[in-house]
Amino acid sequence: LGSWLAYWTKSTGFVTIAVFWLALALGYFPRESLKPKSGEACAFVVAALLLLAVVLQLGLSEADLVGNVGRLNSKLKVDSAAQNFLFFDIENFLLTTATSSWNNEGGRQFLLNFMAKTSLFGEFKLADTRLVQTAATLLCFSFLGIVVFALVGFWKRALNKIDVFVLANGGLFLAAMVYFRAKYPYACSSDFRYVVPALLSFVPFAGYGICSQAFSTKWRVLGGIFAAVFVLSSILLALTYD
Repeated sequence: LGSWLAYWTKSTGFVTIAVFWLALALGYFPRESLKPKSGEACAFVVAALLLLAVVLQLGLSEADLVGNVGRLNSKLKVDSAAQNFLFFDIENFLLTTATSSWNNEGGRQFLLNFMAKTSLFGEFKLADTRLVQTAATLLCFSFLGIVVFALVGFWKRALNKIDVFVLANGGLFLAAMVYFRAKYPYACSSDFRYVVPALLSFVPFAGYGICSQAFSTKWRVLGGIFAAVFVLSSILLALTYD
C-alpha cells in the first residue's frame, strides 16, 4: 500500500514496486515446493495489485510522471550529453564545497558530482568561514575514501541473496536518477528521494571494506580514520546550518 501511494504522489513509487517484486522473488526461490503459504500468497496478491495500478496509471493517464515539469524554470536546465552522466569532476568536487541547482559552480552539469554533493550537503549554503570550509573539504575527501573502501568490500565479499537485493535496490534507484535526468534535463531531477536509497544500499559494502577481518590491521585503521573524519565533519557542518 505504501508503494502504491508513493507512486501516485512521487515517481519513486514505481521503483519501490520493482524493489518489492525483487524482494519477493529472492525470498521465494529456490524452494522445494512452489505452493505458497498463506502469507506469501497475500504478498503476491498485493504486489500484483501494485503492478496493476502502475500499468493502469501508465496506460490510462495522459499526465506526465513529473507533474510540474512544464512550470520548471529554464535556468534549471542542464546538458544531457553522455559526458554529463559519465564524467566525475574530482577537482571541482574537492575544491568547491557546496552546490546549487542554479549555477554550474559545484558541478550541477555532471550527474555524479551533483548527486554526491546533494547527498552530502543538500542545497544549503555553507557559512563562509575557514572552519566550515575546511570541514566541508574534509567531508568530501573522506567520502571519496569511503567509496574506495566500499568498492573493495564489494569486490572481496562473497555475495549472498541479501547482498544481491541491496545492490539491485541501489542500482534501480541509480537507474531512475539517470532516466529522469535524461528525460527531464533539469538539475532538480536528481534529488534526495533517489539519492538516499541508492547510498544506503552501498553502506554495507563500505562497512565490510573497512571492518572485515579479511583485511590487514593497517587497512582497517585507515578505514576507521576515514569514517571518523566523515562523521565528525558531518556533525560539525550540521551544527552550522541555520
